[in-house]
Order: sequence, then structure tokens, then C-alpha cells
Amino acid sequence: MAEEKQLTTAEKEANLLKSTFKDNENLLKLLRKLFFSFELSPEEKLLIKNTFESKELREAFRKKIYSKRGDDANLGNIADEWVSITDEKLLGIYAEDAYKIIQSRIKLYKMFEQGIALLENPDGERVELSFIPSEFVASNIQQISIDLMARNKYLNSVEAGLSFINIIANSKDKTPEQLLEEQKKNSNK
Repeated sequence: MAEEKQLTTAEKEANLLKSTFKDNENLLKLLRKLFFSFELSPEEKLLIKNTFESKELREAFRKKIYSKRGDDANLGNIADEWVSITDEKLLGIYAEDAYKIIQSRIKLYKMFEQGIALLENPDGERVELSFIPSEFVASNIQQISIDLMARNKYLNSVEAGLSFINIIANSKDKTPEQLLEEQKKNSNK
């Protein structure tokens, strides 16, 4: 008698993402609207809320948008919000610049938490993404730099995460690791 294969957490999560987002790019675009603080209709909000009733789906989705230490990451994948700030980014720079990098990352993680909370409550507080160059005040350059770095990293990370989810959902029997490798190859072209 053949023994049934136990699925890893990553495989279970990939299956959840596939069953939710396969051939459903419109839902991913709707989620981009949510995360980017665009207006949503009552029907769109209800669709999001109903889609993410499952805690398991919310967690699988979150990990692709915003992973953090403690997530059940596969070996070779570091799931830590601070690891991308490498020594090279901090060594040899002015303390004021290091402060801006670290503060922008702190703000970024608050933005992610706020964005992820919208999956359960699309009427919740939206992530503040506005940047109005005409309101730029030189005396507040440090805070403006922090806010702008966090904003841009948030937008890029959400877009990359949604694209990766789309790849996972529409792939045929590839592991998340194979998909990540494929995405890296395609992004270098």
C-alpha cells in the first residue's frame, strides 16, 4: 500500500494560493487597489472580506507580500524583515543616513501590518501613500526621506508579491523555490 505524501507548509500554502488565484488576475488587481489605497466599491470590499475569511489563506498571502522571522520558511529562504539591510548599506555612512534607513524600515513594517489588516476589514484605516512634491519642505527633509523610502519600498514589495502569487497560482506543478528561481531569471532579462 502506497504511503500518502505529507505536504509541507509551503506546499499547502501554494495549493491555497492556486485554488484562490488561478486564472483570477482580476482579484489580484483588486487587492492591489486595496493595498494602494484606491477607492473600492461595497461589492469589491465584500469580495475581499469573503475571500480572506480563512486565516490560513490570509497567512499564505501575507508571507508572499511580507514575510517575517518566525514564518515557516524553507531552508535557504530567510524570512526576516531586517535581513535586506545589509552591512554594506550601513557601514561607512553617516549616522543620520543610517537612522533614515532604519526608521523607514520601521515605518514600512507598520504599513505592511496596516495593509494586511485590510484583508479582514477593507473599511479599516488605509495606508497613507500620498507624496506631494509641491508640499516638500526642506526643513523636514529627514522625515520626508524616511516616508518616501518606506512608501516606495511598500509599493514595490506589494507589486512584486502580487506578481509572485500570480505566478504560483498559474504554474503547473512547480515548487515555490522553482518559481522564485524562474522569477529571478526573468527579472534579469
